[in-house]
Amino acid sequence: MSRAIWLLFKRRVLFLLPLFFVSSSCTKNYLADFVDRSTDEYMIDETRNYLDKGDYNNAINTIMPVLASQPQNSDVVYLAAASYAGRAGLRVLDMFTDIALNTSEGRLLFHGLARHMSGATSTDLRDLEVAYNIIEGFRYEAADRPASMNFFSLFVYFAYVGAVLNIAAIDPATGDVMAGYNACLAASLPEIDTDRVMIMIPRILDAINNSGGASSAISVTGLPTTLPKDPVDCPGAGAVNIARCKAVRGLVDGEIVGFKLGHVPCP
Repeated sequence: MSRAIWLLFKRRVLFLLPLFFVSSSCTKNYLADFVDRSTDEYMIDETRNYLDKGDYNNAINTIMPVLASQPQNSDVVYLAAASYAGRAGLRVLDMFTDIALNTSEGRLLFHGLARHMSGATSTDLRDLEVAYNIIEGFRYEAADRPASMNFFSLFVYFAYVGAVLNIAAIDPATGDVMAGYNACLAASLPEIDTDRVMIMIPRILDAINNSGGASSAISVTGLPTTLPKDPVDCPGAGAVNIARCKAVRGLVDGEIVGFKLGHVPCP
């Protein structure tokens, strides 16, 4: 091949190569064949794509190996927690809207949380537990986490409470609180569920206080002692634990679990 022909051929190839890869008439992106799918960056982008599509199983399978190698990467932590929380049924924007509508219309936060998690199962509870454990594995104390992560974690905690209360209190046929439901009665809010709600309350408070929003209106009144973040086998053998459990049941029975916490003591 003469040099002149070679130079002509080279110019043609250099001209056509970009068109071959990115021509608008092509539906296939040939450059994608050369992307290194083994990199964490690629897996992170894929997880975002799966989350956008609501494909939570693939999102989990894609992001968890990245979390194992980057447990202190806040973006990875968020994506992993969001994947599990999404599979459990949490839709942050919808819950945020529901809370705003409930409070503006004088409805109760308790109802909104339970309804948002309509149809929640024990599997959903486990997914939410994984989600908040991922967040707390990054930093256990809310004060040590970014405000944006605390804002997201608040909804994970709310979703967990909503799932518990949905299972315990909401009539699946009507979507409303079951007739005769009284959280103060152990039969209505079993001990294990009281304990589950109990350990979320300090987490909710910490998340609110460290999410960059106003926290002066947040208070817990009447609780006998500081509530624990770890299970205490509610009601336990000690009088303190029994008092805590009664306080938590009172919080739920007063239907004001959340922003302005208080309770009417159970008998």
